[in-house]
Order: sequence, then structure tokens, then C-alpha cells
Amino acid sequence: DWVVVRPRDVQELLLIVNTAREQQSKIFRLSRLCSQEAILQKIDQAQNPVFKTAIFLDMGNFNRVIEHVKDDQVISVETGITLQNLALYLSKSKQWFPATSIFKEDSVLDFIDNASGGHHVLNFGGARGLVLGLDLVLSDGTQIKSGGKVVKNVTGYDLTKLFVGGQGTFAIAY
Repeated sequence: DWVVVRPRDVQELLLIVNTAREQQSKIFRLSRLCSQEAILQKIDQAQNPVFKTAIFLDMGNFNRVIEHVKDDQVISVETGITLQNLALYLSKSKQWFPATSIFKEDSVLDFIDNASGGHHVLNFGGARGLVLGLDLVLSDGTQIKSGGKVVKNVTGYDLTKLFVGGQGTFAIAY
């Protein structure tokens, strides 16, 4: 059994995660690299999957710019926004985000989960250097914040770097 869900806000995301835990379902985040068909094929190949049902999570509704401080060159976005739409938004302020993808549907969440950066990675660094903070939901439904809006706000261990490149293994960034 499987279902595709597209939460509209954080409360719905929390409900999905908590329901999945209670029903022993596995959550798979849909992306260009992780299609529904590919996941179903791998599930069929598995001998004894440890979950009863699969939930396919589409974060496409999380696509807003939360805050943009042009003078500080800091932007906070929801992770479902595509890199293409982020570039269009920033171009209005004569700014740009130094991460690219040849696929127009790649989102900021794809960028974070895969720790990619495109052809600018050599000059400007990859996702681990560009993502300063994250809001996340753990598999038990706990919401956490890691990092901050600027580098100087961060004290202690930099957990953001743990989650960047984790492919959603540890938490879902929203």
C-alpha cells in the first residue's frame, strides 16, 4: 500500500510524520532523483520490508520566500521552492544564489539533501557552506532548528552540516 501526500504547512507535515510512525509506514520524499516508480521497484525487490505502507512526500507546497534582507545578502525560504524560482526572485534584487541545476524542477530541498551545488561549487562552495540554518522535523515528530540566519549566530556544534547531504535520512527540512 502507498499514498502520495503534499502537505500545505508544518502542522500537516507533523501530522504525516506522526501518522507514519504510528502506522509503521516509511516516508519517501519524491524528487527528480527519487521517483515514485523507482521507489516502488526497490520495495518490490526487497525480501521483507520493515514497514507496512509507503508514504510518498511531495514538498512542492513549501515554496515561499520567508524573509529576504537584500543589504545583508541573506534569504530564508521554504525548501520546496525550485532553484529556478529562487533565481527569478533574487534577480529582481540584482542578486543570485550560487547553486544551479540543469533540471528546472530541482528544489532547494534537493540541493540540501544531495549537498550539491552545480558548476559554481568550486568558486562559492557547496550546500554545506551556503546553508546556514534549517528548520526540520525528525522521524518522531520533533521539530528542531539548527544554525541561524548568519554565521555569527551559531554556537556549539553545527548540526546543519549533519543534515545537509543526509538525503532526508535524519530529518525532513522544511
